[in-house]
Amino acid sequence: MSNLAIVIGVSDYDDQETLLACKNDAQIIYSILSESKKFDNILKIDGYVKGRDIKSKISEFVRNHENQKIEEIFFYFSGHGTRINDDFWYVLSDFDNNNIHTTALSNDELDEILKSLNPTLTVKVVDACFAGTEYIKSSYNISNIFDKSLQEKNFEKVYFLFSSTRNETSIAFRDISLFTKSFVTAVFSFEKSSIRYQDLVNFITDDLSSPKVNQNPYFVTQANQTEIFIDVNNIDIPSIKNEFPYFIDSTEAISVTDSVESSLIERVREANKNYCSKDEATLILNNLDIITNNFEFSKELNELFDINVIHSNDLNKVPDKQKIAKWLNDENDDYFIRLNFSRKEKERFVDAIGAITGTGAKEKYYADVLSSYDSTYLDCNNVTVVTLVPKLEFLPRYDMFITYVVSKNKVTVFSKFEKYKDLSWDHNTLESKNSWWVNTKFFKPDEALYTFFKSLLSTLDREIVIDIEGLIE
Repeated sequence: MSNLAIVIGVSDYDDQETLLACKNDAQIIYSILSESKKFDNILKIDGYVKGRDIKSKISEFVRNHENQKIEEIFFYFSGHGTRINDDFWYVLSDFDNNNIHTTALSNDELDEILKSLNPTLTVKVVDACFAGTEYIKSSYNISNIFDKSLQEKNFEKVYFLFSSTRNETSIAFRDISLFTKSFVTAVFSFEKSSIRYQDLVNFITDDLSSPKVNQNPYFVTQANQTEIFIDVNNIDIPSIKNEFPYFIDSTEAISVTDSVESSLIERVREANKNYCSKDEATLILNNLDIITNNFEFSKELNELFDINVIHSNDLNKVPDKQKIAKWLNDENDDYFIRLNFSRKEKERFVDAIGAITGTGAKEKYYADVLSSYDSTYLDCNNVTVVTLVPKLEFLPRYDMFITYVVSKNKVTVFSKFEKYKDLSWDHNTLESKNSWWVNTKFFKPDEALYTFFKSLLSTLDREIVIDIEGLIE
């Protein structure tokens, strides 16, 4: 029986943020799989990967093995991802909001392709960052999608390893992504022995459990927990570390640091390069306003709506501000904000038995309840509202909302769209139903932030077009 592997690392994008680490991610995974001598054939695709090309290559690879008995198919992906409706999509280099099916690969389509091989064991390792997006509140998150994948496709045995539980921004360093680094470190830690897939799961769970990491991997297991990933005896670990020097052991790192006699002052100055002065941050944030003002919305929106862009510092224009405040409170990060609390009257049962049974005497008490937040940095706009007033009676009004909070080195953007319910021809009311999307980006390099912001506007545009299509259906 054959063991097959598909390894994909998409690092270059036309309209998305470049992910330099992803090509390295794919290369080191490929090196490990190749040296393990377990896999009979490995398809590696990395760098600039167009949608049509990747689907053609994966399909050809599968066709070449469709008459064989497949023991295991191992699939690895590093790059941008996004959730659209009830599916996860692997975002490819030429990704286009208006041509999703040809410029991205859906998890559902991938499952169908893999399932056609009828493998005994199916493994998917996905290190994706949702194109930088997470949701404050999502009724259909990654766990739903991959649980659905497991239930509907009837795979015999599976291990799904996903880099984040929620729609989080998976962390990528310059050379390698955090989840992939944890995966590889787990393999190296089993030197001179075999490593099970469950060992990988256990190691990564422990490794990424630090609250400082803020990345919560998600795993789906339907197997015996005895399945072997590889025999690490076959891997030349020193050679791989030499090829990928960011896997230097901590003891080695100390000696390197000592040898160059890096002083505290030099290290502080190096760390400071990732931080912004007030003037630098103000310039970058003002440029985000300019990007919005100059953004070319889709033909559909331009022809169906009168579009106006309004910038301000007025957080009262932001719906569901309390949900953002809760997110900020949970993050407990160094943002330039002030949380506001209000004193509310509440009731509670006098004794524990009443609390359990739901009966008995109650007493009133007062508690401080989180109510909202204010920005303490007001030197530039932090709220953008894009109003879409319909030209045709069939359509409702839509608004796009974008607001952000900043620290000295990063900006977190909250965004969503909402539509209005018509009360008459002349009056309507905002229906606040959608979840906030949350994107955290560093100020530097600023070009990466600008690329992301253009992509965000495209996503909001696309989501409104999809909503309109739903109205017609």
